[in-house]
Amino acid sequence: MVKVFMRYLREILCVKDENIKPGIIIHPNVDAGKAKVYWANVIGLPVEMFWVSVAVSRASKHKRPTYALPFGTIHIRVNDRKLFCMIRGYIFGISTG
Repeated sequence: MVKVFMRYLREILCVKDENIKPGIIIHPNVDAGKAKVYWANVIGLPVEMFWVSVAVSRASKHKRPTYALPFGTIHIRVNDRKLFCMIRGYIFGISTG
């Protein structure tokens, strides 16, 4: 799904790679370097572009296994108000059929 979204950004919306701000949200036990390399290979952007945030969930109280997300989750951001409005319009058009 992430690869499809990246193709959509690049090919349909013509977003340049330098305008994409990828980030990774990981648990404290995840190796940030390995996670960056994994997601960089998935989305085709250099490792240097990634930011990393370590998330500790107090709500789960460690009930979930810590190895469930070995590379964390990806967060893809494009800071462009016009593009945001276009995407919202597409979503509204699709949802209203």
